[in-house]
Amino acid sequence: MKTAVALLLLAFGLSVEAQGGDQLGGAERHTIGLTITGRFDGSDRIRIDREGARWENVHWGLGRSEVRLNGVRWRPRVSKTLVNEGQTRFLHAPVDFRTARLADGWRGRDTVAVFPGEDAVVIHVADNPNGAGDYTFTVTFEAVSPSALLFLRGPIDGTDEIRIDAHGASWRNLHWGKPHGRVYLNSTPWEPRKHPYLRNRGSSRFLPDGVDFRSARVLHTSGRDLVTVRTAPDHVIVRVADTPVGASVYEILLQFGP
Repeated sequence: MKTAVALLLLAFGLSVEAQGGDQLGGAERHTIGLTITGRFDGSDRIRIDREGARWENVHWGLGRSEVRLNGVRWRPRVSKTLVNEGQTRFLHAPVDFRTARLADGWRGRDTVAVFPGEDAVVIHVADNPNGAGDYTFTVTFEAVSPSALLFLRGPIDGTDEIRIDAHGASWRNLHWGKPHGRVYLNSTPWEPRKHPYLRNRGSSRFLPDGVDFRSARVLHTSGRDLVTVRTAPDHVIVRVADTPVGASVYEILLQFGP
């Protein structure tokens, strides 16, 4: 199916340029915040990249109290690293680390500094007075919306609606029967008749993290009847209405991102 997507882009690249495509939504950069709360004693650095966070104690001791990154509990005295995935995910979208800034209104008794980098940011907290002090501050980033393609191919008989978001895809049959056989989302096979929900994770992942659904654009559709696409901030809905008798194969190619 990856080959099919590549061939489809080659075959329809010029015609899409000539027609302008169906513009649905628009790519937009927005701000992501990382709020850190906790007790600091002495001098500490926190290095954050897309994989997670790493704590470096520069001077004096680590505080015994926990630290929270966007509400995720972290005890650096127990583990110097915090993985940015699963239950400990604290950044839920890709960010441009070069745009890291310390937001106004932070609270603490000494100094907080932010050092942006190409693929990471270092946050340095220096707490000079005796004992530990409480700090609350937010580092902001510009979010990065990755470019992604979504190629949907399969048989449709009647009217079906496919809702796609960051977590997965759900199939809703509105009229007549659910599709027999396999449908593909990119190279991921799916049998909606047996499993109306497909998770976007692990071996069934079909879209990367951080897709901006508002930026969805239709590059190509094929089929004997009507295909519509609706976008929202956190999902896209593909609706196919096939009125002739029997089933027919449809192809829809969407692009997300800049």
